[in-house]
Amino acid sequence: REPYTLPLGNNNILVLADLHIPYTHTPSVEKAIKYGLDNNINTIILLGDVLDNHWMSFYDKDASRRNQEEEMAICKEFLRRLRDLFPNAHIYWMKGNHCIRWEVYIKRNAKDLATMNCFKLDEVLRLNEEKVIMIDDKTIVKAGNLTMHHGHHLFGRFGSTNPAKTLWDKTNTDFMVGHLHQNVKYEKVTTKGIGRAYILGCLSEIGLNVDYNPIT
Repeated sequence: REPYTLPLGNNNILVLADLHIPYTHTPSVEKAIKYGLDNNINTIILLGDVLDNHWMSFYDKDASRRNQEEEMAICKEFLRRLRDLFPNAHIYWMKGNHCIRWEVYIKRNAKDLATMNCFKLDEVLRLNEEKVIMIDDKTIVKAGNLTMHHGHHLFGRFGSTNPAKTLWDKTNTDFMVGHLHQNVKYEKVTTKGIGRAYILGCLSEIGLNVDYNPIT
């Protein structure tokens, strides 16, 4: 697959990882948004798992959580507010493993509908209304020398003792992912200078309040 290469003008980027709407951690999101406004960013990367899609999960469902329709409505409202705050920014949504839960669910339970455009996630959320570009989860994004991906195809469900070093060892290039809900950075001196790999922490409360990972 060819990478999705951002235009050179997309050179001041705010990256938001693992929002897991509607289970976002509001203070963290507000700080991130304020940083973007203070620094006049021109590009926003939603680095996967924007939606949680809790009811599409193969894990046990928690009946006390919001239903799928509410998740979608809150996500639409978040994107509307994001566009209001950054009217001229380019916004890209890179699909993560939680994002594709929607498509996987339809393929497994209503495969005759899977090819209909009206059931695709970007159409259901009407991303065109807020000029949000959705990028397939199997596509990497290039922003100058930095490569980005949600990270689920690199790590599966679990990371490692030092996931940023593992990321560098796997890719040997400047790389940024989310997915693991950690803040980790690794640097290595190379013949071309200092190489860096980043794992971005999540902007959600889900890491503190889910049944499938109750301890950590």
